[in-house]
Amino acid sequence: MAARLRSLVAPGVVAVVFTLGLCAAQLLPMFELASESYRAAGVDYVRFAPQTFLRGLLFADIVPEELTPNFTLLGSMAVSMLFLSGALAARGARALGMLLATLFLCYLGFGAQAPGFEFIHRHGLVPGMRYFRLMTPYFYIGVVGVCVVAALGVEAWADARANARRRLALIACSAVPVLAGAVVLHTAQVHWWHYASLALCVLCGGAAIATGREALLPVALLAVLAVEVCVLRAGAIYFAPADLMARPGVLQRTCFARAGCTATTADLSINTVAVSFAHARSREAPLGLPRAVASFSPMTNMLWDVRAIGGAMALQLERSKLATDLVREEMLQGSARAPGARITDILGVRYLTLGGFAPAADAALRSSEALAPLSENPAARGRFQYYRDAVFVDSAAAALARFRRAEPCASLPIVIEGMPPPQDPRPGCDAAPAPDAFRIESRSATAADMRLEVHTDAPGWLFVADSWYPGWRARVNGEDRTVYPAQLTGKAVRLDAGLNRVRLRYAPLSFRIGAYISLATVLAFALIALRARLRRGNVQEATA
Repeated sequence: MAARLRSLVAPGVVAVVFTLGLCAAQLLPMFELASESYRAAGVDYVRFAPQTFLRGLLFADIVPEELTPNFTLLGSMAVSMLFLSGALAARGARALGMLLATLFLCYLGFGAQAPGFEFIHRHGLVPGMRYFRLMTPYFYIGVVGVCVVAALGVEAWADARANARRRLALIACSAVPVLAGAVVLHTAQVHWWHYASLALCVLCGGAAIATGREALLPVALLAVLAVEVCVLRAGAIYFAPADLMARPGVLQRTCFARAGCTATTADLSINTVAVSFAHARSREAPLGLPRAVASFSPMTNMLWDVRAIGGAMALQLERSKLATDLVREEMLQGSARAPGARITDILGVRYLTLGGFAPAADAALRSSEALAPLSENPAARGRFQYYRDAVFVDSAAAALARFRRAEPCASLPIVIEGMPPPQDPRPGCDAAPAPDAFRIESRSATAADMRLEVHTDAPGWLFVADSWYPGWRARVNGEDRTVYPAQLTGKAVRLDAGLNRVRLRYAPLSFRIGAYISLATVLAFALIALRARLRRGNVQEATA
């Protein structure tokens, strides 16, 4: 081992370095955004019952009520049996390494059901684990290893050099535990082909070994598994009609029927997500999915280019989560703030799905057949806003506390993070606010590049009711300006009196650095491959 240590470690180190280099264009921006995530300080994880995972390994038909749709496409008694055979017959460093890696990944995927997992999670022994709300991603990667080890099981069955009795015993020792587990975890939804597939694999293995036709065994097992795929998995996911997205949806009826409609949505519905991903054989899928997708607010920014507080990012930012929670409070519990000064209004949230209706919901929306009907907020402001005065806070939590204060004034200063807090410039509510003379003209505005002209009679702030991320840059009249997080989840730029030509652009330095690293890694890999090819050619030429 000591003599071969270098030859064993060096390929692994090179593989890790090249993987990180190739992924740098994605990794560096993600690391930058991760610090803004609400999970930046860690998050607790969801716990599942042990039978959920075991049934997911053995079967493809999972009971929807057990909240296990994650495993509807993984289960196979036949593959589980072959995996057990591969585990029992594993020999050599590569086979044992693959088996250990697979078992460890599945162990992590089981989460709290695995002995000692709480200790690993609490002390951060696996990097990054405490940022996961679900442990199942480890399990998904482990399934790849399960398939590789199952292939080793097929090799063990078909190895004509090994003793026939030992191979028959291996088949029996693999099939009996899997069958016993399947009987214990059986439910009414389990398809009979699961057991038939297991029986056919055992019969094929026994017949091939008894007749000395081991060479045909891999082909026979492949045919059995191919039939299993066609029987159990061809209809495992319910596919909605192809024209579903083109049908008039709730947002299209309420907003997009009018020319020049601009809106932001805040999705507060959970049942929409659950029905959208229902299993094909569940009762909800055929009836519920078309209605659910038609009112699926988180997708509206992709379907119809409508902005949403949470966007479509898997990595939810702390600010967007705080804003969504505050919107929920305002719409369900009310707010002491005047219309136009609530966070719902300031962020331009015009349509909300509450799983019900707000008191002021439009009658046409009440008659809608949408699963998550929409409520319209007529006090929502536009995407671009101007503020003369500002209040400065040092964190998103401080901004949230500021918005939760009962301030009945109709005109309030903008709340900005990242500067020393001066004296609050807000006048008393009894005093009438001075009218602000300003005009905002949008020359062009995409998700990552905005060009505006703002005419003001006094210095102030341009607020964009759009998510703030590290990497936003601004130029005002050709001069670089800082882009500040503002109003909890938007962004703001300081303006001068007079005409301000503003350009806001999302150009994170982390992506450019990562792209250069990834490009350099590709070139290095190509040079190494070319060098190896030339060296092989020289060796063959010298041999000849």
